[in-house]
Amino acid sequence: MATVKRKPKIYMPIEIATRELDGKLLLATHLTARGYNVVLGGRSEVERDILKTNGNIIILKSISNRSIEFYKELKKKGHKLYLLHAEGNVYYKKIKHDILSAFPEDCISYVDKILVNGKEIKDNIVKYISNVDVNRIFTTGDPRFDLLLPKYRAFFKRELDQIKEKYNDYILVNTNFGYANPYMGKKTLDHYISNHEDFTESFKKSLFAKKKYSHQILREFIEAIKKIAISADGLNIVVRPHPSERKDIYSEEFSKIDNVFVNNNGSVVKWILGSTIVVQHDCTTGVEAVIANKLSVSYTPKKDEDIVAWLPIYLSKEISNLSELVSFVESILSKDSSELYLLNDQQKEVLSMYFGDTDGSSSGNIIDIIDEERIDDSCSALERLNHLISRSYSRYKEYLIYYRRNANDWNKFPELSLSDIYFKMDTIANIEGINISLKIRKLSKRLVDILGK
Repeated sequence: MATVKRKPKIYMPIEIATRELDGKLLLATHLTARGYNVVLGGRSEVERDILKTNGNIIILKSISNRSIEFYKELKKKGHKLYLLHAEGNVYYKKIKHDILSAFPEDCISYVDKILVNGKEIKDNIVKYISNVDVNRIFTTGDPRFDLLLPKYRAFFKRELDQIKEKYNDYILVNTNFGYANPYMGKKTLDHYISNHEDFTESFKKSLFAKKKYSHQILREFIEAIKKIAISADGLNIVVRPHPSERKDIYSEEFSKIDNVFVNNNGSVVKWILGSTIVVQHDCTTGVEAVIANKLSVSYTPKKDEDIVAWLPIYLSKEISNLSELVSFVESILSKDSSELYLLNDQQKEVLSMYFGDTDGSSSGNIIDIIDEERIDDSCSALERLNHLISRSYSRYKEYLIYYRRNANDWNKFPELSLSDIYFKMDTIANIEGINISLKIRKLSKRLVDILGK
C-alpha cells in the first residue's frame, strides 16, 4: 500500500480546565485555521483515543516515569510527543530539583519537542538534564499567558460583565495552599508525595516542609482577609481558592462577612482582569497579574527562600507586615490606576527571561514547529473503521462508569460544553481576523474533535 504524506492530528490533554482550557482553545483555533484536526479533552480520554490511531502528535502538559509504558506505545504507533509543561515556569530558587522532577531523565528520550516560555527555562533544562538534546528545545511561549494581553480582552467580555455586575469593584485574593488544604485529602496527599516516582528525595523533603509552612501561611492569610474586609468597607473581596484546594474552609471562615465572597469558577484570568488589586503569596497568578498590567501584592508574613516560588514575589509588591498590608491596600484604593506599582527595568528583564516576550505569538511559534512534521500515513481503511467502532464503544463504556470516576479528577475537569467551546473559539477567530467555519463533535463527555473549513 502506498504511503501518503499528511498533516498529523493534534491531541491536547488537559488536567485542570480552569487553568488550561482557554489557552488550549486559543492554540486550537490557530491550528484549525492552518488545516489541522484537533482532539482536546481530559487526559485519560485523550490518552485512550490517541492509542487507537497511528502517526499523530500529542502535546503533553507534563511527563512522568509512571507513564513510560504509555510513551512506548505512542512511539510504536508512530506518534510524536511534544511537551508544553503546565508547571514549567515558576520554580524555587534552588531550581535543580524542580527541573529534575518536572523533566525526568528517563522520560526525556521519548519526547520529540520540548516547548518552553523563556530562555532561562531552556538553559536550566540543558544544564541539569544530562541526556537532553538542546536542538529539541524551543522557546515558543505559552498561549495560556497570551490571553492576558489587552488584545484578548474581548475574549473575556461576557464573563467580565457578569463578574462586575455581581461584585462591582473588588480585591482579588488568590490562595495557593493545596499542601495545607488539599482537595484530595491530607492522607492522600502524603501518599502522593512519598510515592511519586518523579520526585527526588530532596524534592520530597522540600514538599513536606512546604506543607508545614503552608499551614502557617494559610492562617495568616485568613486573618489578613478579615482585616482588609473591615478596612475596605464598601469594596468587595473575592477569594479564589486554587483548584487543588477545598473551598469549605474559606466559606466557613468568611460566611458572616458581607463583603467577602469565595468563588473559583472558571479561568483566573477573568478574575484578574476585573480586579482592582491582586493579593497572593507565591502563586503564578502574581506573574499573570503583572503580565495583565494589574497590581500584584505578595503578602509574605513568613518566607522560607528554599520552599517558596520566588518569581511571583520578586515581580510583585512584597509586604510582610499585616498592618502595612492593610495600609497599602487603603492607599491604593484612593489612587488612580496610572499611579499603581509598576515593574522596574530589572524586573521586566527577569520576567522576559522566564516568560519570553509575551507578545501574543505563542500559538504561531508552536504551529511553525508542527508544520515541519509530516507523517507517513499507512493506515488502512479497515484500521480507520476499527478506530470509529472503538470510539463509539468507549463513549458507551464511559457513560456506564460516569459516576464512578475519581472525584478529584472531575473537580479539576468537568464535562465539556459544546456551546461554550463554539462561543470561545468563534470569539478568538474574530479577534485574530481568522475566517473559519468550525465543526466540533463531542466524542465523549470530556473529549471533543475540532475541524475547521
